[in-house]
Amino acid sequence: MVFFITGGNDNGKSEYAEDLVIKLSPGGRSAGYTRIYLATMGARDEESLKRIKKHIFRRKDMEYITIEKSFDVGSIDITNIDIANGSEKNVNEDKSGKRILLIEDIPNLLAGEMFKGTSFYPDVADKITADIMKLISACEHTVIVTNEVFSDGMIYDEYTTTYLREFGTINRRLAGYSDKVVELVCGIPLIIKE
Repeated sequence: MVFFITGGNDNGKSEYAEDLVIKLSPGGRSAGYTRIYLATMGARDEESLKRIKKHIFRRKDMEYITIEKSFDVGSIDITNIDIANGSEKNVNEDKSGKRILLIEDIPNLLAGEMFKGTSFYPDVADKITADIMKLISACEHTVIVTNEVFSDGMIYDEYTTTYLREFGTINRRLAGYSDKVVELVCGIPLIIKE
């Protein structure tokens, strides 16, 4: 199953998603599950470093194998993740094994794809969607965390408007594909699609 978790900043999306992964993989490693955490945020400043440290601390005892990658996530070979220690070793020969993937999060992945180095790549929604679909196909369950978009009614410059357009396209596609869509509002999960 694919779960799509959305909501505003600091509304508990990450905690909800991490707890969902635990529920989807009872017994963790000892039951044969591989919990994979795809961290897409690159540390750019002190605030992002604090946020990354907070997330690492929260999941320290949750048996996640963490992959840090802010672009080209379709190049990750999820099928070669070792259940026992996170090394690259082909242990899950079937298509989806007992892998549970948490993608944290779409806005950072989009920024990583659009603003690689000093270049600007405006049309990345198709690539990101295809990359995520590839990862989904290799997992029993996938939990995707994103943010709300177009809620503020502001007018932005061309780069930001392009980013928001691509963001909206990715969110629509992934929500449409997902089996369950949940919006976190003030920490309260609201089921949008089930």
